[in-house]
Amino acid sequence: MTVDHLLKGLSQARTLSDPDHLLDNTTLIGILNLWLFDCQEKNYSQKTYQHYRDKVGEFLEFLGKDITTPEQVTENHIRFFFHTRKQVNKKHPGQPVKAWTN
Repeated sequence: MTVDHLLKGLSQARTLSDPDHLLDNTTLIGILNLWLFDCQEKNYSQKTYQHYRDKVGEFLEFLGKDITTPEQVTENHIRFFFHTRKQVNKKHPGQPVKAWTN
């Protein structure tokens, strides 16, 4: 699932071009949007931008709809996310455990 899909699921009326949504630095999606906007402004390649968007989007999808602010994310969420990523890679031999950082 990509961040674009997550954004559509949260509010169809809000898009990346909606300034209020872009400037929302209190939610995980808003912070991600601001960071991705910054990546575009710094002329990161499209491939790099997509990689960042997709991989951070995987983490946000993992967190689910109930965790929407940075303050709600715990160390245990992060540990469990990496644990589940390792389990996925065990099912797909040949893929690096840290596939989302490659």
